[in-house]
Amino acid sequence: MTVTSNPTHPNSERESIYESLMANYRPPAHLRKNHKDYLKTAWSILAGYEGKELPCDFCNKVKEFAEITIHHKDGNEQHNTIENVCPACWECNDKEKWIVRRRKKAEVSERERDTFRTHRELAPDAPDSMKKNLDYEEPYRTLIVRLILNAGLDESTNHPPIDILKEEILDPTNANAAACEETGANPKTGFPYLDKMKNPTNGFMEVAKHPTGIKYLRFRKKEYYSMSESEIVKLHPKTGQRTSGLFTKPIAFLGQEKEQAIAK
Repeated sequence: MTVTSNPTHPNSERESIYESLMANYRPPAHLRKNHKDYLKTAWSILAGYEGKELPCDFCNKVKEFAEITIHHKDGNEQHNTIENVCPACWECNDKEKWIVRRRKKAEVSERERDTFRTHRELAPDAPDSMKKNLDYEEPYRTLIVRLILNAGLDESTNHPPIDILKEEILDPTNANAAACEETGANPKTGFPYLDKMKNPTNGFMEVAKHPTGIKYLRFRKKEYYSMSESEIVKLHPKTGQRTSGLFTKPIAFLGQEKEQAIAK
């Protein structure tokens, strides 16, 4: 039933009690009755109802605890932080849950539309297989970087350990196959990705040859072996080095400087 009692006046003592109760609150994975009663009591005291009744956050009707439930603002009932929960009567809770579900569906639809627009901008009449492959390059780069980092570098020889090399993990063809297997990309699509990373102009990888004749992938700069996977990928994103801030001066034969050189 709806309660008609008036709240007590706000005071520092009431707020102090609420803050001390919240200081002891630890968000559980699942709200049980004791957790719900604890939250309702704290909110009731803060609202001035002395832990007996509680107003709904949405309709502001004051009701007994049995008529109040815990509403999750993001719709996730396992997300029980104090910022994500609030008191709601059963009717308002049902309405708000429906609104949250609709909002989530709208967000998913918007992401799908953004993806479609991106594909249209890149290739208006491209086949679906080509559009799908657009999403593979970033994880592909990450996996190749991971393979090289995990192999390591023997500073005494400036090559990875020979036992690693003998497994041919870093063989360009095998590395490409492994990255494609992990990402789902077509191996024929993977080789162009690999070629971009090891191009002789501004690539950051190269194919080296061990004295035993084994060919393998390695970083051009030795200091990359002391960097993290994310740091290297950030320096060399799939969108190009220019977007990473790595270029402080354009390469002479790329873009505008080439035209100026020809004009001279």
